[in-house]
Amino acid sequence: MRKWTHRVRYACLTVAATGLFALNGCGLSDQQLATIWQSVLSTGLNTIVTNALAAALGATA
Repeated sequence: MRKWTHRVRYACLTVAATGLFALNGCGLSDQQLATIWQSVLSTGLNTIVTNALAAALGATA
């Protein structure tokens, strides 16, 4: 049985690849696609950091 981290990484890769294929034929320019991906990645990273800080502060309080 695979570790859960492998399943999470596989799921992230699948979602990213699916997004690339879905957005490839949508008629958006490269700049628009780059802006969308930048927004998605920054939102995801912000969520991860916020949850990690909340968990760290909650564990010490």
